[in-house]
Amino acid sequence: MSHHAPNSVRLHRRGMTLLEVTLSAAALAIVATSVVQATVGLDRAHQASGQVDYASREMENSLKQFINQPPSDITQEAADQWQLPAEVVQQLPGSRLTTTVADLQDPIAKRVTMKLQLSNRGQPLVLTRWVPGEQEEQP
Repeated sequence: MSHHAPNSVRLHRRGMTLLEVTLSAAALAIVATSVVQATVGLDRAHQASGQVDYASREMENSLKQFINQPPSDITQEAADQWQLPAEVVQQLPGSRLTTTVADLQDPIAKRVTMKLQLSNRGQPLVLTRWVPGEQEEQP
């Protein structure tokens, strides 16, 4: 027979209290919410990065097409008429392309700059190329 002091209490804990379960569930909910928010943020960043990559490639293609014209056709008037292909405009709604040709009073070269402003981006994408100007024939 075992004797226990009358004031000593033997504690045998089995399981968890309701308060502990509630606190654990709340902590788990906070962690799960943080993981979901991080995943959604990464997905949005990935989509935006893909859109910028697509826009950059298409703008480079457009600039190559523009500068592959005969030098006499590379003018500001032609640049004002230049547009992105319809399928690119469909993929990049709200985007705006601006093309400038600067001959800088130099018959040797022209500077062609394309700027593409995307609807969801503060700074435009900018590409600049120097192209040979019209060469005068020497006798």
